[in-house]
Amino acid sequence: MKARFKSFSQRLTQRILIVIITTITIVSIIVVWITTSLLETMTIGYHMSELQIANESVERKLDAVEVASETSIREITRSVDSPEGVYRALKNELEPNDNRVLGFYVAYEPNYFAHQGKWFEPYVYRQNDTIKQMQVGSPYHDYFNKEWYKKALKAEKGYWSDPYFDDVATLVLMCSYTKPITDRKGRKIGVFGADYSLDWLYKYMQKNDKKTNKYNPLHLLVNNKRSQKTKAYNIIFDSKGTYIYHPDKKRIIKDNFYKNIQQTPDSLRKLLEKGLAAKRKDYQRINIDGVECYIFYTKIHHTNWTNCIILPESRMTMPIYIIGLLLLALSGIVSLMAYKIISISIRRATMPLHILALSADEIAKGNFDALLPEMQQNDEIHYLRDSFVNMQQSLTQYIAQLKITTTQKAAIESEIAIARDIQLSSVPTDFPKRDDIDIYASLTPAKAVGGDLYDFFIKDGKLYFCIGDVSGKGIPAALFMMETKSLFRAYTSDKALPNHIVSRMNNVLCENNDKGMFVTLFVGILNISTGQLDYCNAGHEPPIVITQNAAEMYVKPIIPVGALADTQYQMQTTVLQPQSTVLLYTDGLSEAMDADGNMFGRERIYSEIRFAIKEGKTHPKDLITNMIEAVHIHVGETEQSDDLTLFCIRYK
Repeated sequence: MKARFKSFSQRLTQRILIVIITTITIVSIIVVWITTSLLETMTIGYHMSELQIANESVERKLDAVEVASETSIREITRSVDSPEGVYRALKNELEPNDNRVLGFYVAYEPNYFAHQGKWFEPYVYRQNDTIKQMQVGSPYHDYFNKEWYKKALKAEKGYWSDPYFDDVATLVLMCSYTKPITDRKGRKIGVFGADYSLDWLYKYMQKNDKKTNKYNPLHLLVNNKRSQKTKAYNIIFDSKGTYIYHPDKKRIIKDNFYKNIQQTPDSLRKLLEKGLAAKRKDYQRINIDGVECYIFYTKIHHTNWTNCIILPESRMTMPIYIIGLLLLALSGIVSLMAYKIISISIRRATMPLHILALSADEIAKGNFDALLPEMQQNDEIHYLRDSFVNMQQSLTQYIAQLKITTTQKAAIESEIAIARDIQLSSVPTDFPKRDDIDIYASLTPAKAVGGDLYDFFIKDGKLYFCIGDVSGKGIPAALFMMETKSLFRAYTSDKALPNHIVSRMNNVLCENNDKGMFVTLFVGILNISTGQLDYCNAGHEPPIVITQNAAEMYVKPIIPVGALADTQYQMQTTVLQPQSTVLLYTDGLSEAMDADGNMFGRERIYSEIRFAIKEGKTHPKDLITNMIEAVHIHVGETEQSDDLTLFCIRYK
């Protein structure tokens, strides 16, 4: 399937854009990371600062109560010896104080005034802009067992009670500042207390909540219902976790902080409780009312109250998301603009390449005279254009030369084909059909012409034959082969012996043999009537005699013909039995190689002969045809490396 075309300018633009986007992404990640760290630090610092400001404001108001109470105690101490006097003193001290001070009281020790009974607690309080008084001590208001009374008697600097709703007189949320009171002799006679309305605290903390959320960006992104979970808010709770202040007024006194953080993991909850117990100023992540939040907390001086700012986690993380989205949008716009600008610039810069490609395509089609575009810039494209001009000229010259060479090569190939035909026609292919003998042979050159040869003729009841393999291949070997065959015919006569024939051929071939060529040769003369075979072997492969089995014919090891002048060759004689076959071959059979370099080998030759004996296919033509087919199977697609010649005689 042909790949879809994509221009160079497109690929270059895409790669540059990838680099730009990658760079922008890395920079954006770094910016978001730095911004996140800065926002987190700033957020923590801001809320800790706001917490400190609110805490100091509350402490100043509580300090003012303590100072007023200390002043009142000194005046009231002078009148504690009589019930009437203490009522009068309490009223006189209450009148000048502002409306946040709801009332003063003195809770006497049991039976201090015998005629007043065990419980005597004169109480002067404000109600509808008037000052009233009453005695609140009774079995139903057993103040002796109240925490504020017990702790106040032991306290030296005063004690702030936990907030409560007054169920006796004012019926409002308040807390009490209590301190031991003494008679004129310095003996503790009871507890002085100042009731302090906490309505101001609720109003002040609500104002703080509005200030904290004044610039909350999440109100722009979410509806009002969901925005409640993104608001920061203040809470104050006492030592037991009871809310003193909460934005939801219904939860004050009636709900508990520690109960609302039960979804916080135990490790974080214990860490928070440890920090609260240590009365340190800190912050921590918690889950309150099912919302992941950060809590900033500190203790209010002189009390067991804890002042906190609750900051939902989304309030801290949402600005980061907004910045990330803005950066993402900005990156997209910048990337799109960069793509357009880069695409146009690169397309213009690479336009000469496109024109040059079209011209090159014309050249590829054979139009070597195609005009190439002119280049104004002296750059790499200009150099490429010059290279195409040089290539155009070189191709023109090459084609002209190629035409001459092709003509010459065609003539040579024609001559070689003629030489091949002459060579193949020089070996006999017309095999006689006789009752006493069968002959068949095959010669396949590795190249157009080769150096293998075979020859035979029958004269006066005798079969004269030879097979040979010239050293080397190609035209030199073919010429040497033709000369060898001509000498065999010339020196063969009815009285000639095989060794005489080979010796004379050797002496002639050694003359003027500057190339040092030689030929392995087997020459035989078979008396057809008697079966006597006289032969001479000159370095050739031993023939194989096939009867009921296959055996190698014994030959004496003598050097090939043409290697050394005046070599004395010896004749050997054997008698062929009727129905025996003699197979002669060149080393192109045994040394035929497959793609892995494995040779066909003599063992395979004998294996094929045994199979032919078993199948009854020992006729010379059948034997040679099957052997050649086995070689082709062995070598497969591998190119033939040597001439392959087989010559077979069956004596009947």
